[in-house]
Amino acid sequence: MKAVVKPLAATLGAQVVVGVCALTPPVLAVVAAPDLGIAPADVGAFTTILFLTAMFSALAAGPVVERFGAIRVTQACLLCAAAGMALTATASLPLAALGGMVVGLGYGPMTPGSTHMLARVTTPASRPFVFSFKQTSVPIGGALAGLLLPALHGALGWRGAALAVALLGVATALALQPLRGALDSDRRAGPISLAGSLAGPLLTVVRTPVLRQLGLVSLSFSAAQICLGTYLVVYLVGEVGYGLVEAGLTLAVAQGAGITGRLAWGAIADRLVTARRLLAWLGFAMAAAAGVTALITGHWPVAAITAIAAAFGATAVGWNGIYLAEVVRVTSPERSANATGGVLFFTFAGMTVGPAVFGAIASAGGDLRMAFWVLAAICLLPGLALLRRAPETGG
Repeated sequence: MKAVVKPLAATLGAQVVVGVCALTPPVLAVVAAPDLGIAPADVGAFTTILFLTAMFSALAAGPVVERFGAIRVTQACLLCAAAGMALTATASLPLAALGGMVVGLGYGPMTPGSTHMLARVTTPASRPFVFSFKQTSVPIGGALAGLLLPALHGALGWRGAALAVALLGVATALALQPLRGALDSDRRAGPISLAGSLAGPLLTVVRTPVLRQLGLVSLSFSAAQICLGTYLVVYLVGEVGYGLVEAGLTLAVAQGAGITGRLAWGAIADRLVTARRLLAWLGFAMAAAAGVTALITGHWPVAAITAIAAAFGATAVGWNGIYLAEVVRVTSPERSANATGGVLFFTFAGMTVGPAVFGAIASAGGDLRMAFWVLAAICLLPGLALLRRAPETGG
């Protein structure tokens, strides 16, 4: 277990920072939108651009990680996220859109790189919990974004807050440098074929029935996760009557529950139930949470709204660790970066399409409530699919 500590700490910390970068625009949307000349709900476009770019950068991650090492790739990802935040802080809409692309370029390879690193130093029995622990980075990043960004906005303005996040990315990249020699010792010299890098992981998933199914499941689950992070603050401020600080705290509660959920689901998948069946029940639970969220009004008690946000976060944010452990289980540690990059194409597709569709439904219906109802229906389908017999693993 000692061999896991440094890789786990490195990947956890880096993914926390990149997660804060990804959620900075949604959290600050209400105050940044006037300067950018857009409506707060249009922040979904930034998220769409980010994850559209991440879809393809994730596909290229496997061979790049093998060539340069997971730590070096992680450092590059952090610098991309920092650059994207700096572009967003210009308050220029075209540059902010470019910033979304640059953050996405760094976001995509993070998980394949960390999966590659941890698959080398974990046993099959320990992977559900270790991967779930590592994936707490995403809700930790979300919780920090919800807690810190409103305060930074109060002290520095929204542009200063974005620049502060950019500096954090640069500092984290520099802090990882001492680990590079030991943790990148498996890197291999040789040329990289970009076409092969993009096509290989995707073909692996398409040709392997169980990976194909897992990829489609993650498309729905990731849409629920990103819509929660992108629109909860906008929903609470615009339609429930919360202030920005109160809404940010509620998002922090949801993301904090995601941290607890990821650890709890990882421990349960280690001991009590298969990861596949647990994923099915999480699908049903996140559907219920999305449906109840659509019913919230300003007359509801704060405690009830907070509890709903926590339940939504524990499920819609809590599934990723056991999902990644299941991907590694049905492949092998040697193919983990390649397989993870392939399934993440579908995961990021959900994160790309989800906010755009969610926003379009909200615009058509006049508010965000109908969008939450549709999201609930989408989460039911993968739960039903996972309760059926698993497909063959294939080649």
